Amino acid sequence: MHESFPTIERDIHKEIAEKIATAKEHPLDIEKEADIIQRYADLVHESYISDIETPELRELEARIKLAMAQVATISEFKILMESAGVFTKTVLDTLAHENAHANIADQHPDTHLTHGYGLVYLKDGEDISVQPVHISEKVKGSNTIEFFDHAIAVLEAPALYENKLSDDDTREIEVLKEMKESVIASK
Repeated sequence: MHESFPTIERDIHKEIAEKIATAKEHPLDIEKEADIIQRYADLVHESYISDIETPELRELEARIKLAMAQVATISEFKILMESAGVFTKTVLDTLAHENAHANIADQHPDTHLTHGYGLVYLKDGEDISVQPVHISEKVKGSNTIEFFDHAIAVLEAPALYENKLSDDDTREIEVLKEMKESVIASK
């Protein structure tokens, strides 16, 4: 009976290694694809208000997902980072940071669907790096103001756990606050 655990673990490691290999083959080129990354962010922000996912958004999302090794659980995320060669201290800090985002997102199922964690592979010249992410999206038809409030709370979550906010988190918080104010002003 206990022999199944090593098989399951081996399968998980194999599946994660395959995800890493695929993402490594298709990294986002920061220089050549900066416009794609920015356009994707713009369309995601637009979809928060409109609740419409355009074909362009889905196409850009597919490109980004090709560069991402994605897993469903925090334990798989740990294996993913270790398998990708992320340093142990960084792994522990990143687990705490991304899990904080997930914990708060999971408290708001009325506005957030959580899809797990990922490492997005980025290419900068000859250098390859990874960007860890917590993956969630807005529930279609949810209240936009509540979504912004919850999304800001999700982004601020690491600070609740005495973990530092990333520069990306800080920038996104400001963008969402401005978007929320714009929606309120338009009513």
